[in-house]
Amino acid sequence: MNGVSPNAEIYLKKDAPKNIRLMAAKGAVPLLPADLLIVLFHLTQDNDPEVAREAKNSLDITPRNILKNVLSSDLPTPLLDYFSDIKKDDPEIMEVIILNKKTSDQSIAKIVRSSNPKLLEIVSHNQERMMRSAEILNNLLENPYLSQVSRDRLLEFFSARMPELLKEKEAELPQDVTAELPQEVKVELPKAFEAVELPPELIDDGKEPLTEQEHKNLYQNIQKMTASAKIKLALLGNKEARNILIRDANKLVAAAVVKSPKVTESEIAMVSQSRNVSEEVLRIISSNKEWMKNYQIKLSIVSNPKTPLPIAMKYLSSLKGNDLKQLSLGRNISAAVASSAKRLISGKG
Repeated sequence: MNGVSPNAEIYLKKDAPKNIRLMAAKGAVPLLPADLLIVLFHLTQDNDPEVAREAKNSLDITPRNILKNVLSSDLPTPLLDYFSDIKKDDPEIMEVIILNKKTSDQSIAKIVRSSNPKLLEIVSHNQERMMRSAEILNNLLENPYLSQVSRDRLLEFFSARMPELLKEKEAELPQDVTAELPQEVKVELPKAFEAVELPPELIDDGKEPLTEQEHKNLYQNIQKMTASAKIKLALLGNKEARNILIRDANKLVAAAVVKSPKVTESEIAMVSQSRNVSEEVLRIISSNKEWMKNYQIKLSIVSNPKTPLPIAMKYLSSLKGNDLKQLSLGRNISAAVASSAKRLISGKG
């Protein structure tokens, strides 16, 4: 029998007498703690109601110190999941369960709805789980008890990894959606986003501009999406969706827009002028050598007061005289950029 030692198996055989099974159900057998827990868990499903009842009672009243030691061992996943439910109000026990690799992703996803910051912090460091489970990632990012430091660390990790993730494996999109995508814009996504389904109307670029009401409906629908759905939409969605998502408060969502294989240089030119995008978006744009060959994008990056100062200064000297003159007037730009523009004009004079 899987998951039990030969010593424990004798209590679980189909032909084991009831009195033997009942002794085991009461915990009155010479077994190591891990073996006993496994036996008790199996016996909670015994066909005899008395045996099942005694086993459940013994399992539920297992001494806390024994649980803390045993739950870190190689136990069957269903047993770990069982204790994650009945011990959810015991932070120390839950910590042990979280750290056990055999605990299911489904249980971890439930645990990260907790209001305990320490438990959230532990899960937030398990990047492997978040890479394969959209639910864990979503629940963490949407939990108000997750610290801002941890939230930012998660976003920075996924932002940094996004180009690499796009090359790892092709997304297994629903067939009807995949069929709507031109071959060149099918992208590869982390497992966390594979299960997210997007309606075709958010992926296809419409031939006619949206009406005001249609745009309002689209905005409202997008706001209801989970973080993972927004990220996937940012990468695969149409222009209307990208225009909304580029201003999303979630840095990872906004960053995904400018990393979309569908985004155009004209869109980047518009984004680089916007005062409503994050510094991270402007930082990503400025790091793209091809985009920065476009003079209008370069000028917008320098002119945008949201651009980090070192980046604006890096490109300031390559601007034309008339543009430097405008910048030197200091209208709606960084004071440091305006001062530097004045110095450059004086130097050229």
